[in-house]
Amino acid sequence: MTLTEGMFGDPEIAGIMGPAARLAAMLETEAVLAEVEAGLGIIPGPAAARIAAVARGLRPDPTAIAAAAAGTGIAAQALVAALKAAAGANEGFVHYGATSQDIEDTALVLQLGRALAVLETRLEALAARCLTSAPMGQI
Repeated sequence: MTLTEGMFGDPEIAGIMGPAARLAAMLETEAVLAEVEAGLGIIPGPAAARIAAVARGLRPDPTAIAAAAAGTGIAAQALVAALKAAAGANEGFVHYGATSQDIEDTALVLQLGRALAVLETRLEALAARCLTSAPMGQI
């Protein structure tokens, strides 16, 4: 425990930006990648459907992924390996044409978008409350 633990930060934002949410965002990126590639005729539709279903249902342990990624520092590589193992015969179409950095960056943008939505909602509520407050110096 630190002296400032719990003083800074936000549980809702921490949940959006935390390790489990990061892995979920990476898996959603892989699911959508497969679906879009199938729509463009790049990979077979049945393979994409299976990959998307597996990606959306996979719940990897963040600690295990972090341990597997310790050597490279790139969690997407370890996550893709787990997704390929779960995809079975469709493993050759998992992560097709993407780099691990593509997956990491896209997942981060998804997380940041979700966090921004929370902050915007809070700021709108604060602004609404301020409309009914007397200006400083006029109280």
